[in-house]
Amino acid sequence: MANRFYTGHPRRNDRFLKPSTLLQAIYRDDDFSELNFNKHMLHRLFTLSPGRFDTVVSALKKAWLARMRLLLSKIDGKVVLLWFGDHKPDDVSRPEDEKDPWFVTRE
Repeated sequence: MANRFYTGHPRRNDRFLKPSTLLQAIYRDDDFSELNFNKHMLHRLFTLSPGRFDTVVSALKKAWLARMRLLLSKIDGKVVLLWFGDHKPDDVSRPEDEKDPWFVTRE
């Protein structure tokens, strides 16, 4: 999912293409050149600085919620959301947990 921090591949959403200038400014200590996948990139950012990583997570959650709300607004009728994950919806998962989905909560 492309966002203000990085660009992902348009058809292969798991692929990391390039960081934005904003992400490069936040993580000046990384050159991003050896990263190919979004999860690898996110795990590395977390490892470099959990504090700075919270800024990225907050923006990713906001973007995901906005896109989900847009999608749901286009569906006529009753909508039922199902949870598919390696953890309970009330448990927050982060890169160090290796449980999907990352950052998605019941809220």
